[in-house]
Amino acid sequence: MKSSKKECYFAGAYTRLSQDDGDKAESDSIRNQKELIRNFQKSHSEIHIVEEYSDDGYSGVNFERPGFQKMITDIHEKKIDCIIVKDLSRFGRNYIETGKYIEQIFPALGVRFIAINDNYDSAEKRQPGDQIILPFKNLVNDAYSRDLSVKIRSNLNAKRQIGDYVGAFAPYGYKKAEDNKNQLTIDWPAAKVVRRIFQLRIEGKSNAVIADILNQEGIPCPYDYKRHSPDSRNFASGFHGNGEASWSFNAINRILTNEIYLGTMVQGKSTRPNYKIKKTVVIDQEKWIRVKNTHEAIISQRDFDIVQKLAGIDTRISTGEVYLFSGLVLCEKCGDTLIRRTVVRNHTRYTYYGCYDRKRTIKCKGVVIREDDLEQAVLTSIQKHIQTLLDIDKLLKHVDEMPLLKRETDALTELVASAKNELLRYQNLNESLYRDYLEGIVDQDEYLDLRNIYSTNEERLHKSIQELDRKKQQVLNKTSSYQRCIELFREFGNIQKLDRKTLVMLISHISVVSKKKIKICFTYQDEFDDMCYLIQKMKGEHEIWQG
Repeated sequence: MKSSKKECYFAGAYTRLSQDDGDKAESDSIRNQKELIRNFQKSHSEIHIVEEYSDDGYSGVNFERPGFQKMITDIHEKKIDCIIVKDLSRFGRNYIETGKYIEQIFPALGVRFIAINDNYDSAEKRQPGDQIILPFKNLVNDAYSRDLSVKIRSNLNAKRQIGDYVGAFAPYGYKKAEDNKNQLTIDWPAAKVVRRIFQLRIEGKSNAVIADILNQEGIPCPYDYKRHSPDSRNFASGFHGNGEASWSFNAINRILTNEIYLGTMVQGKSTRPNYKIKKTVVIDQEKWIRVKNTHEAIISQRDFDIVQKLAGIDTRISTGEVYLFSGLVLCEKCGDTLIRRTVVRNHTRYTYYGCYDRKRTIKCKGVVIREDDLEQAVLTSIQKHIQTLLDIDKLLKHVDEMPLLKRETDALTELVASAKNELLRYQNLNESLYRDYLEGIVDQDEYLDLRNIYSTNEERLHKSIQELDRKKQQVLNKTSSYQRCIELFREFGNIQKLDRKTLVMLISHISVVSKKKIKICFTYQDEFDDMCYLIQKMKGEHEIWQG
């Protein structure tokens, strides 16, 4: 092929560096690339470098890079007609796109392309073998990026599985440990704000009201806080708009639903289909990688659970504030949330909760109760429930002296031991069967039939042992579960007046049967019922002992 050189070229020097591509910072630095291109230009008097384009920190697998796009724009505007790069990998690592630019687009636009270290110059006479070598080099660069992407994904996934934090920036409320960038430690100024957000939500404030409170007090939102922190270099976030960032409903909601504040590392929420596609794909929650107790918790499990429960309550309040019983009072007949209404009679205001929804059935008629009557009834019920739990606690002090739970755990232990012995027997039979087959004592058909029977029984016993161990653990955890229930209600032993925080902590919901009758489902209701059953059983056995 003949040379197609012109007497003068206005060139653009293009440089790129990306750790994602495995580039070596020392040898492939932007500065070194520019120096190499300038030295090359000195020996080519026909080339005049009029612009330098750089993409520092951008992968070569796609061409959506600001420096590259500006260079393409300048080509179309006839500002440059020559491109110089250190080598083909600096230009791009996408085999198809790189070849398309070099073989089709640049020749059509009359652009000279030079890759110094690859000894490629589109204006020089080309040898027949160049038609194979150039695409081959592009293919090698592409394959390198693909293999590197697989290794990086594998490495990051392994770190996620053991609870190492692999994000670029720590979540709000945390910071990366100085001695281990994969470990989170509490950032106390932000952590105090997180705790306050949870407390405000438990006290009845909506997400929008909490955001307004924080904005009015001038507390920086997560974006601004991180942007002004000492480790904010190259910080970028999609959670902000134009101008000054502020707290919003969504910002509050992200904090209130984030398990990271429980000390649980939750990662792998999104991914990219492959190394060439930058668009992220959201992963189903059940596939997220969760590792508990990887760092210090900011929020207790109890407070987190209460907030999640509140998120599902229909308060039907447009002002942002909630009333004492908002969302907690249900119609016993249809299950709908009761609506709060205020009426005035003889210059006196009365407030009621009733099933006023237009879709109510005839059965709902009469499901209404005055707010002050409801408040007194609930307060009395809570006081009685607490006293009952304290009485139960006194009886449970002697639970270790009773044989009831011990007999249950002993029975499960015996069943596990028996299942393990049977499992060992089938494993030995399988080994013996294989030796018999090798020695010709049994033929192939007999061997396959018996192996299938033994293997099926092994699988059955494995599952049985797992289930028995689970049941045994449940029994062992019963007393600790009971104590969590008792300790929660013990905190409110001297309660004399209701508030929103107390209600959401102690009560799951209240069902109104009529203006004189309500049913209350308390927090830890199942544990309470179990304890009552256990006490009755203990009393029965005690009577047998006395007899």
